[in-house]
Amino acid sequence: MNKKNTVKAGIKTKAMIVLAMVAIMIASLLDAVVPMGSASTGHTNEITPGVSNRVIIGQVLEFRGVDLGHSIVGHTPGAVEGVTVGTATEDFDSTLLLRAGTYFVDNVVVDGELTTNETVLSVATLTFALRLVEPGTKDEISVVTEG
Repeated sequence: MNKKNTVKAGIKTKAMIVLAMVAIMIASLLDAVVPMGSASTGHTNEITPGVSNRVIIGQVLEFRGVDLGHSIVGHTPGAVEGVTVGTATEDFDSTLLLRAGTYFVDNVVVDGELTTNETVLSVATLTFALRLVEPGTKDEISVVTEG
């Protein structure tokens, strides 16, 4: 390889590194700024008692009515099963939920067991994927952020 090709390869490598850094910064910014939507749009999610509610970790959960003051208990996966993660409030921080899965508000007489008419939380993490391709080449950079 002659000196000219070596310099071009070095510049190309540096350009790909810069593109990767830019992609990571963009993904991080969008992850912080993009409104999280599910049952409610934005950072706050109004939880409807007695039904299944979609939740993204990071939202503030606004519990109401019969749910207020009751324990939020993990149901699945097994790592969270039976674990009490907090108490349903009007401004519950969903980052306290241990991981994606199913949780419920234990608001009936049978404690610790998911029963009919209890509020269910189907919890997910926010995933953002970004793929950049350099025009005229097959070079690409992919970035995935979760959380």
